[in-house]
Amino acid sequence: MRVTIVNETLARQFLPGREPVGQELMPGVRVVGVVRDIRQEALDARQGPAFYLPFEQRNGLAAAPNFLVIRTKGDPRALIPALKQAVRSADPLQPVLDIRTMEDVLSRSVTQRRLLASLLAGFAALAVLLSVVGVYGFLSYLVSHRSKEIGIRICLGAQHGEILILLAKQLSLPVGGGLLAGFAVSLIVTRVLSQWLFAVQPNDPATVVTAAVMTAAVALLGGLAPASRAMRVDPLTAIRM
Repeated sequence: MRVTIVNETLARQFLPGREPVGQELMPGVRVVGVVRDIRQEALDARQGPAFYLPFEQRNGLAAAPNFLVIRTKGDPRALIPALKQAVRSADPLQPVLDIRTMEDVLSRSVTQRRLLASLLAGFAALAVLLSVVGVYGFLSYLVSHRSKEIGIRICLGAQHGEILILLAKQLSLPVGGGLLAGFAVSLIVTRVLSQWLFAVQPNDPATVVTAAVMTAAVALLGGLAPASRAMRVDPLTAIRM
């Protein structure tokens, strides 16, 4: 009796509302089991309808190369010599090619996406560096042009904390505007990048909040040096200028 095992997608699409086991999938081929869908091509590729035939009953229906999958305990690479020897003992002319562990298979399936992620990470690091340089330059320009005002404020009794608050207010407007603009742009860009995401939503709240916090931290980092220089402004020198 010729038999086959079908996956859940095939049973749902071609045998809806019926018990798949016992049905004829093709003339003379009866379904004897249903298995879960698997990811055959890639981690993000949806499995379509599929059926499995016994090796001795293929009769030319499956002309693809033969694959042997072995579950092991411990390091699977240690069994490669024994595997080759077992195949040679059954058929000396049968080649054993492309032996890979499941980790290697998974790694190959995401190589392109890892490369893209690395490129995006590199551009993101460059953007962070430019942000730090931009904030540093902006605060340096602000301190140099307001040194006289800062000196007068210190002469009138302003504390260091008040000077820091003054600079923070000046910085909050461009940083806040940048965050809002970046959030608006991300809503558009993530729609394009969603096809490269796996198990992550395009507008993941945790990711958005993390990016905002990192941007604020970058602004703080870029403003530390100019702010500390502002704290050391000599009031008399600033007034003489």
